[in-house]
Amino acid sequence: MAAGLGPPAEHALISLLALNGLRVSEATSADIEHLGLERGHRTLTITRKGGKVVTIPLAPRTSRAIDLAVGERTDGPVFLAADGRRLDRHGAGRIVRKAARRAGLAKAVTPHTLRHAFITAALDAGVPLRDVQEAASHADPRTTMRYDRARGSLDRHATYRRRVYRRRRQVVRAGGQLRLAAMAARRSCHRPIPAVEAERESPNCTLVVIGRQVGEGAPKYRRSALRGAASHLPASLALP
Repeated sequence: MAAGLGPPAEHALISLLALNGLRVSEATSADIEHLGLERGHRTLTITRKGGKVVTIPLAPRTSRAIDLAVGERTDGPVFLAADGRRLDRHGAGRIVRKAARRAGLAKAVTPHTLRHAFITAALDAGVPLRDVQEAASHADPRTTMRYDRARGSLDRHATYRRRVYRRRRQVVRAGGQLRLAAMAARRSCHRPIPAVEAERESPNCTLVVIGRQVGEGAPKYRRSALRGAASHLPASLALP
């Protein structure tokens, strides 16, 4: 928000650092002719650490800020210093510190602080480690893991995730069995019996699937199929 109150170039720089997680050297080396459009995405081609050239997508607000910063220019650096030369890392640091003061932040804020915030927020949001590693251009995933504030949290232990996965499979399996039972009952009773309803009553057909009881309206082999389907329900899902 504070970045948006400054000049467009400042807004564009801080957006690249905070929303794309670029290193300050990667942001300041960006050139206008490397802006592009690919499959509906506004893109920027940059040179990563180690000389690797990659194309990254730009968030809409970042794209708009860059357009305002570039103006009518068609080539050259995206970010210019006051003397007209390419902005260097020291000038970028001053821009970030000035924006932090406008925002009322007491702590020291550097360009790497914004990159750190991008990586941490992505991990907190549940973005897969491999995707965050690629976005941050880390050669080793262990480097990315150091940014994960919750890596020591027991709430995210694999034990719990595996249990949730198993329960989800149980629910899906039970739902499939009930749908098959409802289809069988529909054919036998000649009337629709939605699988989502646990009970359906009529003068000639009464079915109580979840309660593991079947009325006398269905043929014996259909009642057996329904009981078999209900038996696959976990105990926590079955009604008394």
